[in-house]
Amino acid sequence: ADLATGNPHLRSFLRMVAQLQVRADAAEREAHHWRSRCNAVEVQLQQARTDGEALQERMGLQHRQGEDLRAQLEAAGRSREGADVEHRKNEERLNSDLERCRAEVLRLGAQGMAQSQALASEQAAMLASSHEINRLRVELEVVGTMGRQQAAALEAARRQAAGADLSAEHAAQERVRVEALLKHATREQHEELMVATE
Repeated sequence: ADLATGNPHLRSFLRMVAQLQVRADAAEREAHHWRSRCNAVEVQLQQARTDGEALQERMGLQHRQGEDLRAQLEAAGRSREGADVEHRKNEERLNSDLERCRAEVLRLGAQGMAQSQALASEQAAMLASSHEINRLRVELEVVGTMGRQQAAALEAARRQAAGADLSAEHAAQERVRVEALLKHATREQHEELMVATE
């Protein structure tokens, strides 16, 4: 300090050294400050790099999931198209079955109506046959009654004719005898005519 007081150059030099020391200290503090900030930024950069890698990995995973989802959607679309085609086929088949059932119902209805008409005709014919049978039964009863009456009349006539049988038999024998005599006479006349002709 005494030297600095007696020597102005030395004093200026010391003052300059002090200023340089102050500036060096300030620069050291500034460097420490920036070093701290650089370390923090480096840590943040490393964290950001780690986060970026994690984000990139998640993006890759999401991309793969998106691709899988797209494939699933495409498969679902194809499956839906196939299901739509199958649905249309089933609908067409059901419509065809429905039309066939309707035609069968109409056919069975017409057949039932025809059978009903035939049954009505058969019932009418059976009723007519029943009336005819009843009429024939009445006629048969009438004919039976008349037959019994005729049988009674014939029995009476037979009894009346029984007494005339003997005279009729005698007349028949007489007729046979006369016919024999007539044949004999005719034969004799024929022989006489043959003899006369010769």
